[in-house]
Amino acid sequence: MRLGVLDVGSNSVHLLVVDAHYGAAPVPAHSHKIELRLAENSKRNGNDKVEIAPKTVDKLSAFVDSALKVAEDQGVTEILTFATSAIREAENGDQVLDIVAEQTGLSIEVLDGDDLSELLVQLANIGLSRYKAPSVWPIPVKYLNECAAREGAAGESDSHS
Repeated sequence: MRLGVLDVGSNSVHLLVVDAHYGAAPVPAHSHKIELRLAENSKRNGNDKVEIAPKTVDKLSAFVDSALKVAEDQGVTEILTFATSAIREAENGDQVLDIVAEQTGLSIEVLDGDDLSELLVQLANIGLSRYKAPSVWPIPVKYLNECAAREGAAGESDSHS
């Protein structure tokens, strides 16, 4: 299965395309990345809360749109998406994700701190730390395993036909 993982982080937005098969470590196949610096391109509003600037939201949406085209060109069959602290902590984080979803058709899941911690432990446990997780290669392993399990189940049902 060719899987795309889109990570909306504080500094960069990264699409990583991997070949993923049940029971095996994913193999990176392609990378598409932009240094967007969501955290730095945020501003304080009148309530002293951090908001992501409209121009940055436009850039994020444009990159997500280009990432979808890259994913299609790379033969991706499923895209996993997630955002971390810059979106989670922004006053307008939900609105940013709504705008991106409206403009691109892609919904992005926000990982909480516990999910991110679990991810790092899982990556270290399966030996993916060589990819310098999380900044270069963060994949929510539980989602990767779910996709691979679906592929395995589909393959089993195909073989019984």
